[in-house]
Amino acid sequence: MIRTLTILGAALLVTACQQGPKLADKALPAQTMTYADGVSALYYQVHAGDWQQRDTVIFTYGATGCVSMKHHTPDYFEAIRFHGVLFALNKRYVGDLDQATTCGEDFIRANISEQRMKDFSEFINTKLDQLDFSPRNVVVIGVSEAADAAVRAAALNPRINQLVVIGSGGYTMRKSLQVMKRHAPSHQVPDVDAFALEYAGKPIDLNDSWYGNPVYWWMDILDVDPMADYLKVDIPILVGVGEQDDSQPLESVHYLQRQFSMHGKQNLQVNVYPGVGHSLTADAKRDLFGTLNMRLANRASLAH
Repeated sequence: MIRTLTILGAALLVTACQQGPKLADKALPAQTMTYADGVSALYYQVHAGDWQQRDTVIFTYGATGCVSMKHHTPDYFEAIRFHGVLFALNKRYVGDLDQATTCGEDFIRANISEQRMKDFSEFINTKLDQLDFSPRNVVVIGVSEAADAAVRAAALNPRINQLVVIGSGGYTMRKSLQVMKRHAPSHQVPDVDAFALEYAGKPIDLNDSWYGNPVYWWMDILDVDPMADYLKVDIPILVGVGEQDDSQPLESVHYLQRQFSMHGKQNLQVNVYPGVGHSLTADAKRDLFGTLNMRLANRASLAH
């Protein structure tokens, strides 16, 4: 199901969910997660609502580049209303205050899709096992590049029961860039096929970059296909995208919806926000998270 929303209409959608507990504790101390292979990563933990009523845990992960989640949490997620805890995980080798678009060579080597997916899933399992309560709601939120790791986690972990994806669809990165190039003036989007051909089979210098990111990252992610993982997910999926997203074409989301329809799956809802780009506006996020709030509230009411 695809809904195209105006922000005026969005106000009616979220009114019932605007009251209630907000994310607290703006001063986020970094904590450390040590993976099974001995490498550590930083994460941030935010409590929300009435801790005596805690029933929800939310997980999210770093997106493109090496920016610390400290800079996005909890402000990015402040419209979510729940009783419980939100965990925001940095990628490997991302420091507490990192804001750079590129990090060191250790980060570049580790910032590959399979490693990110493995790390996020291991983190979720570890933190769920450590909780001092049994959550009714286990939510995973993947923004932009982190969508693939979120979808993989939801496909593998039966304890997850809500998936939210922001700024991502069903195409591979190569397909998205091919479609974007057809729509945009030639100077705005480079030729991804020429780029891939240039570097195919060659050693890659970790300092080489293309279109704003390391070549090493591009050559890893270009043909990662999220669709097999998407189709394994049977829990509710909520996707929010801007109609004017300049990082992926809207066709990528339409393709995702068609694939779900072809496979007889009805657990996907897509909210398309007119006039909005890749970074959703505050109003768009309030609308999207308002839908999540209602889903969390419905699950709570069904449990009583």
